[in-house]
Amino acid sequence: MSPDGELNLTSSDDWDVVDCRPSAGSGTLARIGRVLLLVGSTDPAAVAPLLDQAELVAANGGQGRQLVRGYALLLGTATADTPDFVALAPHTTGLAVLVQGDASVDVNGDHISGRDSLAWVERLVPWPITSLEARVDGGAEARPHLRLGGGVIEAGGLVLATHAASSSSGIVLPQSLEVPTPAPLPDPVALAKSAPADPSDTGPLPATPEPEPPAPPAPEPAPEPPAPVAAPVAAPPP
Repeated sequence: MSPDGELNLTSSDDWDVVDCRPSAGSGTLARIGRVLLLVGSTDPAAVAPLLDQAELVAANGGQGRQLVRGYALLLGTATADTPDFVALAPHTTGLAVLVQGDASVDVNGDHISGRDSLAWVERLVPWPITSLEARVDGGAEARPHLRLGGGVIEAGGLVLATHAASSSSGIVLPQSLEVPTPAPLPDPVALAKSAPADPSDTGPLPATPEPEPPAPPAPEPAPEPPAPVAAPVAAPPP
């Protein structure tokens, strides 16, 4: 790969890590697996069939041959007007490009558009790919600080560039705004074992003795026996 900001895709492996930089505009840009889809509309009803086809191709490996055949079948059987769009996916020998309507792609200095065609235009551009820009909105403004790693957003164009490791999550943040990875929590058991002994620690506290049950009340003293009664003295005889 070439220095950051340039492009040098030599195989489908390079395609998997390329940066997709969206341009501002009134369109829809989707990156689903290995498929890039740029549609000149934000109407959900108009965009949905094109997104469904991109998801189908991506689910089956995102191969360029299947991309072209799938969209050709979709366009050939459509009963309503299809918005202008560009679809891209890698093939073994190059990059498959399909353009419908006034959408355009500039790749390796070659301008591809369906404006002057009665149907869609398809190309297989051999590797390497050294430059690629697509548009569905003539007023699309480049936003080189943005990256689309996956999903669907509103955009009027796209530019491909060499992948930068710092941009893998989308907008490149200043170093001061990056959130550091939190350190793992310490094991409380290991922490207890490694903690220094506290000099004031004199060992485990003695157990508090349980209170003794109260002594039973003393028995009442037995009553004293009554004093003996003296016998009466007999009177002397007359």
